[in-house]
Amino acid sequence: MFSHEALWDGVERVAARQGWTLSRLASIAGLDPTALNRSKRFGSDGKPRWPSMATVAKLLTATNIPLSEFCRMIEGGGAVEAPAVRRGHVLLVDDDLARLAPARRPDLKVLHVTSYDVGLRQDTGAIVLRKPVQPESLLVEVERIMASRPNSR
Repeated sequence: MFSHEALWDGVERVAARQGWTLSRLASIAGLDPTALNRSKRFGSDGKPRWPSMATVAKLLTATNIPLSEFCRMIEGGGAVEAPAVRRGHVLLVDDDLARLAPARRPDLKVLHVTSYDVGLRQDTGAIVLRKPVQPESLLVEVERIMASRPNSR
């Protein structure tokens, strides 16, 4: 038997294994980009919302992950493994991961995109872009961070 939380953790592992956000996974699977949002996992009455088998099938088809492997992802528990990072990668993150990533992966270049004033520039030295981000600004910052050494932002 598995829990509501374990099933959703499995869905998150599917996205993480591909190096995708939940919204990207949903889009590639042909779902609404917000279908997998954490805010939609419980109804307004507080009852858990479970993904349908059709949704799970679309996710697994989009990622070419067999059902048996997905079951192991659900049963496995533990932390979601990040995709392997090759030299030259930039991690574009939101608020929670922005603080964790530099500590866990000092070799990784991190670009934090947020709509909040969270003080990360002072706390971690991260490059921080405020939402909404213009494509030109994103390109400039990605080029700048790619030209820098890791953690020399």
